[in-house]
Formats: sequence, C-alpha cells, structure tokens
Amino acid sequence: MDSLLDNWNKYSESISLAIEQLNKRQIVSFGAWSLFPFTKDKEIMKFIASLSNKIFIDKIISFVYSCWDGKQTIEETKNVYEMLIAFKWDSDEIPMEREDSSQGAIDFLGGVEALSEFVLKGNKNDITQGCAYQILFRIDYKIAFHQEDDIDITVLEDIYTKEMKNQLKMIEDISGSQKEALQIERHHEELISIFAKYEGE
Repeated sequence: MDSLLDNWNKYSESISLAIEQLNKRQIVSFGAWSLFPFTKDKEIMKFIASLSNKIFIDKIISFVYSCWDGKQTIEETKNVYEMLIAFKWDSDEIPMEREDSSQGAIDFLGGVEALSEFVLKGNKNDITQGCAYQILFRIDYKIAFHQEDDIDITVLEDIYTKEMKNQLKMIEDISGSQKEALQIERHHEELISIFAKYEGE
C-alpha cells in the first residue's frame, strides 16, 4: 500500500504534467475551478468581510468567475492583484475560535493572488502550487484540526483523496471540446456541501 507521501508525490507529478498540456486560457479556468469551493465556505467569507467590505469580496469572487469564463481583463487582474497585496492582517492576533476561518482566508486569498500572477506573468507553478495545492491544504487543515462536533474525519480523508483525482478529471474535461458546457461546480459538488456544513460551527 502506498504511503501518504507516495500518494502526494504521484499526485504532484501527475498534476504538473497535466497542466503542461493545457493552453493559457484552459490553465486560468482550472485555477479558478480549484479555488471556487472556497467561495462557498461562508465562515471564510464572513471572516474576510469582517476585515474588509462587501465590495472587496465581490471583486475577488467576480474575478474567480471571470477567470473560469476566460473573460478576465488585464485591468481587472491588476486591480485584484494590487488589492490582495495591500490586504494583510496579523494572524497571531486572531482569537482561537477564528483561527480556522483565518487560515482558510489565507489559503483562498493566496490562491487568488497566485491566479492573478499567472494571468499577468504566465508562470505555471502559480497554478499548480498556488491554486491546485491550496484546496488540498484546506482539506488537510480540516483533517489535522477537526473538532469532535465537525464532520467525521474519515469523510474528510476520503474527500482529500477524491480531490486529487478530481483535479486530473477536470483538467481532462477542460481540455476537451465541450468546455463551454461545463459548470464551475463540476466534480466539486461534494466538497462544496462539506464546506457549507461548517457555517456557524
């Protein structure tokens, strides 16, 4: 049986090779798809809102959708990138009960920053490490720091394994001729439902 490290090494090699086969628009769409589940985690969104405002969040989420549709502009991308660079908080001063949301916000906004950097500079590592990995880091955080009243840890572990496979499935879908018919929720329906269950917990 493969170890967790073996599984990760196989995944990271496979995802990097798969992304190499995509064109730039397809890569941008994949990056947006990777980050989309974060936007459905209401606790993360509420945390970001508490440190900014609705306009900030709306622009970030709109950018993710624009990237999925291939409609992002350089002006929009630069604006989002500059917003994110300026948006900081001291995680050491966050109360313990908000640490989960704070870490989720770090993962999400870091991913959006990486996505915007790829649009501007074209470094594929921004998508592999900055987007694809981020959602796995989020699930892994939930596994490591889950509470007894949270969802069963075995469910999270299953979701983690599925996410590795689903990313490769989505790359195959995006590279196909029917991309325009795809929905951004594709292959993430279960993960989105899991994230939504943490609201208010």
